[in-house]
Amino acid sequence: MEVPNDCSINELAFNFVQLNSMICLQGNSYVDFLGVVSNISSKNQVQVRSGEQKVKRLITLADESMYSVDCCVWQEHADLFDNVSIGTPVVCKGARLVDFQG
Repeated sequence: MEVPNDCSINELAFNFVQLNSMICLQGNSYVDFLGVVSNISSKNQVQVRSGEQKVKRLITLADESMYSVDCCVWQEHADLFDNVSIGTPVVCKGARLVDFQG
């Protein structure tokens, strides 16, 4: 049964950037991008600055610009990649762009 549109629900909007353009962006900015999984690391327990133990996993994504980026996913988001295979497309919405120090 068709129902009328509910205009009170916002549409999900993306402002995609290609991976090669991230080089020009300021650290701590937020980006939307998509890529194909080229590597998935194992989950690791790490101690964060607050002293807590958290689970993290690195996912490498590549796009048609021939660049790749490592995405760090934490806690329950790391579990989402347990059954993901190389070549799977992934969309990242509002990912924080930082330089890896370590």
